[in-house]
Amino acid sequence: MTGYTKEKADSLIEKHEKEAERLEKEANEMEQSETFDKRGSRNVRDQAQKERDKAENLRALKKHWGD
Repeated sequence: MTGYTKEKADSLIEKHEKEAERLEKEANEMEQSETFDKRGSRNVRDQAQKERDKAENLRALKKHWGD
């Protein structure tokens, strides 16, 4: 069976949250060495936010389906 399952959604939520944490940590480390140009760490923080948004969208989908 393919498609939406609670287990698949939980797995993807966890994956996206872990990736967001990793990216946030990377951004913090990058920020330590940046002086004036903060684009590098800002781009990584944006990627982390996108991962959090994906996780939140999956949570909303689970709620919609009553899981």
